[in-house]
Amino acid sequence: MTKAPQSRPCVSADRPAIRKLKRSSWGTNFVPMRNVTVIPEDEGARWARIWAARHNTSVSMLLGELLAERMREETGYEAAMRRFLSRRPTRLKNEGESYPDRDELHERDLLR
Repeated sequence: MTKAPQSRPCVSADRPAIRKLKRSSWGTNFVPMRNVTVIPEDEGARWARIWAARHNTSVSMLLGELLAERMREETGYEAAMRRFLSRRPTRLKNEGESYPDRDELHERDLLR
């Protein structure tokens, strides 16, 4: 029975460990890449491979960009919601007055 060769880390005193790095798409900072296992349905995996080949990229890069896009969408939406909810409510009428009609609420004299 022969032993399988052991892999050695590429670390030495003069050569630090090499880490996989990816340039972040929203800035110039470099961030370490993380391995994630994804198990798509067969048809989804086939579509992803074809799309990636047509766009000269990999399925990993495709999934990474999709996740980054989703993250930007959600954080942007949540930030907008926080800004909106942090504002004080605007009083539409004083006591004894009637509510303004639709035209008054959406008046745009400056745009006409």
